[in-house]
Amino acid sequence: MRSGFAPLAEEESMLSILKTVALENPMTAAGETVLNLGSQAVGLPVAGIAGIGASVGNALGLTKRTGADVVHSVGEAMTYQPRGEMGKHAAEIAAYPFQKLAEAGQGAGDKVLDAIYRSTVLVSQVVAKG
Repeated sequence: MRSGFAPLAEEESMLSILKTVALENPMTAAGETVLNLGSQAVGLPVAGIAGIGASVGNALGLTKRTGADVVHSVGEAMTYQPRGEMGKHAAEIAAYPFQKLAEAGQGAGDKVLDAIYRSTVLVSQVVAKG
């Protein structure tokens, strides 16, 4: 005999289905992607400034945290992470060009630093012989 209420297992099952339907659709994925990129646009500069402050504090002996640790933790805390699989994939696709741009910038920066190092070594050798 049923008494007019759904057992807890059925309620949880229904909530799980509704959650899946809500998270796994293109509109939600698009919204999660916008939230992810928008929160990164705000959070990452703030994280960078916090990292600079932490580096100064570390140099003065005020904190043991490095700037990189602070940048990572603040950036992660301020960035919305998509919860649905479609949102996660859409955010990865949207971020891909920016990741490649960052990799190219890192490669170019490494080449510049290498050239500066080599020229510094050459100058020091000339001065030492001189």
